Amino acid sequence: MLQDVDLLVTPAAPVAAWRIDMETVVLGGLAYPVRGPGAGMNARCPSPSNATGLPAMSIPCGFTRASLPIGLQLIGRPFDEARLFQVAHGYEAVSPGLQRRPTLVEAG
Repeated sequence: MLQDVDLLVTPAAPVAAWRIDMETVVLGGLAYPVRGPGAGMNARCPSPSNATGLPAMSIPCGFTRASLPIGLQLIGRPFDEARLFQVAHGYEAVSPGLQRRPTLVEAG
C-alpha cells in the first residue's frame, strides 16, 4: 500500500485518552483495564507498525468534550522518518488545537 501513498494516517488509539484515575475503559460495550495485564487494547493502533518495523509517530490532534487529548498516528514508508517529521510539523503548525492544553483537575 505504501507504494501508492506517502504515508498512512490512523487514530493513535482506539479511544481518546482516559482520565488518569480510571481503572478501565469501555470499548464496544466491553471494559478493558488501562494498565497491567490485559491492557493491550491500548496498543491496537500502533501494533501494526511495531510488528512491521514501519516508522510511525503520534501527534496531538484535538480534544474530547471533556478536554481529554486525542492522538493521530502517522505511519510512513520504510526508512522515511524525515517525511513523518515534515508532515507532523506542518500539521501541528495549523492544528486547531495549537497551544491548547487539557484542563487540569485537582484530585479530590
